[in-house]
Amino acid sequence: MPIYQEGWVTEKKKDKCEMCRPDPDCFSPEDVMEDTEFEIDIKRHIYLVPVAGNILDALREKAKAEGLSTETLINILLQKQTLEGKQEAKRS
Repeated sequence: MPIYQEGWVTEKKKDKCEMCRPDPDCFSPEDVMEDTEFEIDIKRHIYLVPVAGNILDALREKAKAEGLSTETLINILLQKQTLEGKQEAKRS
């Protein structure tokens, strides 16, 4: 049974899919693409940290009230806590 997707007809045959072009003059993207190599220097990291649902809800509400994204508000709060901790450590 053919499956129609973005101008292509895919027919499933024995654990394989064959691409059938509706127009014989049509090129597949692979026909005109060249292999390319490049390097990416990612400077930003995203860390996933579990947060209790009730705390996250409160942070979302506060962020919305302040016109900030939840991510920005959390980063501001963590930065303040970190700086306060460093200042207290210096006093000791």
